[in-house]
Amino acid sequence: MTTALPSRLGVLGDVHANLAALTSALQFLRAEGVDRVLSVGDVVDGPGDVDRVVALLRDADVCAVRGNHERWLLTDQLRTLRHATDRRALGRDTLAWITALRPLQRIETTAGEVLLGHGLGSQDMVRVTDDNPLHLDPGDPTFARFFGEAAGCAFALGGHTHRRMVRPLGDVTLVNAGTLVPDDDPCVLVLDLAARAATFHDLVHDRVVPSPWQRTALDR
Repeated sequence: MTTALPSRLGVLGDVHANLAALTSALQFLRAEGVDRVLSVGDVVDGPGDVDRVVALLRDADVCAVRGNHERWLLTDQLRTLRHATDRRALGRDTLAWITALRPLQRIETTAGEVLLGHGLGSQDMVRVTDDNPLHLDPGDPTFARFFGEAAGCAFALGGHTHRRMVRPLGDVTLVNAGTLVPDDDPCVLVLDLAARAATFHDLVHDRVVPSPWQRTALDR
């Protein structure tokens, strides 16, 4: 028996324990009939219930990677941050799920493999936005590492900046899924590889707005 490769992906930006927004986002993506749901990490460190957030992601079979906030949680760094998650308060299943996260995944799709990371590939603190100039230097270890990780991938998905984005970088198209944080222009992303389009849907008061905020062609 063969399993069809996914063509329509639902992508969750940085969740930061926003349970209500995550609940609405998952309900919306289920109604949209996406083939698979991905998370770019930074699930923890927010005002909500991380145990319940992780349970939702796990029950929905969301494929997630580790963000810098999970890394900080597991290494007991920056726990003085506002709304920092207390590792000692987490349930055993939650902590096991977070611990098992990898910084990078390659997802097989109808358009070939898609790279899923948090920042720029596995480099979870690298910020790329629409308005920062990038001068690709083959000798730059940041870019060399990324292009090595993204070899053979046309698309690389990430988050970290909380800013939705579709931007080419060399032979790879970077797609930033944004965030679910209420004050940071929250959104839900549907990536349709067959239609070659990324569509961002706004979250308003933790509810997904029916009409898309932005549809961006993925062809260059």
